[in-house]
Amino acid sequence: MLLAGAAPLLAQPQQPAELVVHVYALRHQTAGDALGLVQPLLSPRGTIELRPAANTLVLRDTPEALARVLPVLVSFDHPSRPVDVELWMVRASGKSAISPMVLQGRQGVPPDLLKALAEHLPYEQYGLLGSSKVRGAEGEKMTFQVAGNYAVRFRLGTIVGEQRLRLNDFEVLLVPDNADPVPLLRSQLNLWLGRSMVFALSTGEGSSTALMVVVRCRTAQQTAAAVRATPRPKGRG
Repeated sequence: MLLAGAAPLLAQPQQPAELVVHVYALRHQTAGDALGLVQPLLSPRGTIELRPAANTLVLRDTPEALARVLPVLVSFDHPSRPVDVELWMVRASGKSAISPMVLQGRQGVPPDLLKALAEHLPYEQYGLLGSSKVRGAEGEKMTFQVAGNYAVRFRLGTIVGEQRLRLNDFEVLLVPDNADPVPLLRSQLNLWLGRSMVFALSTGEGSSTALMVVVRCRTAQQTAAAVRATPRPKGRG
C-alpha cells in the first residue's frame, strides 16, 4: 500500500563522460604551432601535452571534444605551402619635420599603402626607406635587411582556413655598423591573409616622426588573383 506523503525518488547523478587519450603525430607542420588552435576546442576537463621531440600532441578529453579537435588538426597538418611576403619600411613625419630625404622618397610608397597610412595615422609625409617581396614556405625562417641599418625577421607559421597566418618570433632590429643588433620590437603576429599589418615605432606619443613597418602575406593563389585584377596600361594605337 502506497503512502500519499511518500518522498519522491531521488534522481541519480549523471556520471561524467569518460576521458579518452588520443596521440596525434604531425607529419608536415610543427606540433607547437597547433596548440593555439586546439586549446579553445577542449572541454573544461581536457588537457593537451606537447612532445616536441616526436612532433606529437597527446590529447585527453571526452569523445565529443575530440570529435571537434581532430578535424582541425587534420586540416592544419597539410604539406608546406608557398607564401608570398611583402614588406615595406616607411619613415613618417609631420609638417614641421619634413626633410629632403622624406620628400624625395614619398613617390616610392605604393598609392594604396600611402592612402591607408594617411587615413589612419596622424602624419603628413611618408617616405619609403625600403621594400622587399619574396616567396617563402610555411615553417621557413625569413630575414629582411631593409634600409641598410634595419632588419626584420620571423618564422612563417601555418595557413589556417585559407584566411590566417601566424608570424612567429617577429622582430624588428636596428643593426648599427660594427655593433650588436638592437631589438626595437618583438611580437607574435596573427595576420589575415591579403591584408596589411602596420607597426608604428616612435620615441613617444608626441613624437613628430615614426618608423612604419608594414607586412602583408598572401598565398600563391591570392597573388595570382591580384595580378589578374590589376588593370593593364592600354597600348598606344
